[in-house]
Amino acid sequence: MKAIIPALLLCALAAQGVVCERRFKPRTYKYPAPREILSLDGEWEYRFPETWRKPAESFPWVKVQTPYVGSTSYVTMRVTHSYRRSFSMPALAGRRAIIHFECIPCVCEVTVNDRLVLVHAPGSIPFDVDVTDIVKEGENSIRLDVREPKDDEKFAKGGPWLCEATWTVGCLMGYLRPIYMELRPRVSVEDVVIVTRVEGGKRIEVRAEVTNATAQARQIVVEGKSGEFFLGCGEVSIPPGSGTTVTLAKDWPDAALWTPDDPNLHILDLEVKENGGVIDARRERFGFREITWKDDKVFLNGIHFMLKRAVDCVAELPDDAGVAEALARLKRRG
Repeated sequence: MKAIIPALLLCALAAQGVVCERRFKPRTYKYPAPREILSLDGEWEYRFPETWRKPAESFPWVKVQTPYVGSTSYVTMRVTHSYRRSFSMPALAGRRAIIHFECIPCVCEVTVNDRLVLVHAPGSIPFDVDVTDIVKEGENSIRLDVREPKDDEKFAKGGPWLCEATWTVGCLMGYLRPIYMELRPRVSVEDVVIVTRVEGGKRIEVRAEVTNATAQARQIVVEGKSGEFFLGCGEVSIPPGSGTTVTLAKDWPDAALWTPDDPNLHILDLEVKENGGVIDARRERFGFREITWKDDKVFLNGIHFMLKRAVDCVAELPDDAGVAEALARLKRRG
C-alpha cells in the first residue's frame, strides 16, 4: 500500500497537465561560417486532440511559440500531438540542407513538403535529417507528429524503453528544444572524435571525418587549433562521393584539465581549406580529461574518483541555469 500511494499521487499530478515552454539556447556554435543556420523556432500551428475518442482532424489548429509542449496526461498521451509551419529557403547554391532536432523524446514522424522523411525512434538524443533533395528555394512546409511509442517500438532496442513522457513526467512529450536548418558545404566535416590523454604526458588526438558529396575528387587541407594552441594540419585527396578520416595529434603540456570542481572547457576549431580558402568549418567544445579504472576503482586524471549517484533526470528543469543550480545544491549535500 505504501508503494501504491506515491504512484497514485504522481498519476494525479500528471493528469492535471502542464504547458512547458523551454528556453535552452540552440547548440549552433558547432556550425560556424561558411555554414549558415536558419532557425525554425517561433510561431507554429499546434493541434492537441483532447481525447482519442474523436478523430484528430476534428480538433482545431492553434498558434503557439515554440519550443512548446502542450498539456498532457496519462490519458491524452495516447493521442498524437501535431505541429506544422511553413518556412522560406534561400538557394542552396551547391550546399546540403540538414534539419537538426535537439530533443523530441517520443516517437516523432517528420514530414517535409508532404513527404515523410524520418520516423525518430524514442529517446532524447539529438537527431537530424538530410532534406537536400526535398526542400526548394522559396516556401516549404514541415510537420511533426509526436506520439507515445507502440509496444513493438518500446522493445525495439532490446529491452523495455521507458519514454520520458510517461505518466511520471507527462509534460515532456513534444517539441522540447530548438529545431533549426543547417546549410552545409558539400565538402564538409561530418563528425569529430576528440581523445585526450593525461597519464604519461598530456596529449590530444582529433579524428575528423570529412566527406566529399561532389562529383569531383577534392584536394583539401584540414587545420585544427584550440585558442592559441595549434594542433596541426593534414592534407588529403577525397574521391567523389566518398569520405576519409583525418587524424591530428600533438602533445599539449599546459592544457587545463577538466574536473567536476574545476570544469575547464576548451574549444576546438577545425577548418577545411582548398586552394588556400576556407570551404568549411566545424567547432567542438570539450574537456581535457582521462578516465581509467583499476581494481574496481575509477580514476580521473590519475586520481581516485568517488562516484555518487545524485539524480536520474533533470529534464523537467526549464533552462541551463536551473540545471546548474540543481547540481550545485546536490553537491553541497555531498
